[in-house]
Amino acid sequence: MTDKLPQIMPRTIVVLDEKTYKVMASEPSKIELLENQDAMVVPYTGSIKVNAESVGAIRNVLLSSGQLAPENLLIKNPFTTTGYVQATSAQDALATFAADKYHHFANVIRLLGAREVHLEEAKGVDQTLEVQGKAKGNKVATAELDASIGIRKKITARLQAEMAFPGADAAPEEALAYMQKHLLSGDPQMEALVEMRRPPNQIQKYKLSFNCLRESATNVKAAASVAALVGLGLNFNFDTHALNDIEIVTEITF
Repeated sequence: MTDKLPQIMPRTIVVLDEKTYKVMASEPSKIELLENQDAMVVPYTGSIKVNAESVGAIRNVLLSSGQLAPENLLIKNPFTTTGYVQATSAQDALATFAADKYHHFANVIRLLGAREVHLEEAKGVDQTLEVQGKAKGNKVATAELDASIGIRKKITARLQAEMAFPGADAAPEEALAYMQKHLLSGDPQMEALVEMRRPPNQIQKYKLSFNCLRESATNVKAAASVAALVGLGLNFNFDTHALNDIEIVTEITF
């Protein structure tokens, strides 16, 4: 019988070697972790002790994609239905997903007839804290500041500052279909921009700020949690408050 994929794919997956998995399965305190289908533990080889059908299906997906390897931590790409990205650190994962969203955004505005896009900045909680003076002498605020600066630098390093297109008539329905395909239909800024490109009196120049981590932050937090619980030695120490306010600011000319 063919294993069926879970109706809702896990946010994160950790692959363990058979010995480690068996030890976990024998400890009553760890059974709850193996039962978690949102942060799924998958044995590299051997029999599956808990949720055999769904875990087996996920293992086959990883095998097909070449991502089945012991101690591999994978985070679901929030812009696809089944794709996963290997994670070695929280900051790298967040930067990867932020860059993905930025390039999906570029395709949306291309379909809306954009001619030029200028990346102004990636701003975050670090700027707010600095302006308000909250980081000085405050350990919690300083941790948020450091985390936000680190993530923001990695994000901006992966983004193309200038984009140019030949321009075309706006195709709002195609833009909406693209957003739906890549699970971006709930982004309020992009949806508003699509409406402003409908006739009559279409917008010609627009400064757009959008949260580049809205869709991915929850998945990365889940990965950080399961990595700690199973004892993976990965760099997933970060302050989750730093994820809430990082935005990409762009200026678009149609």
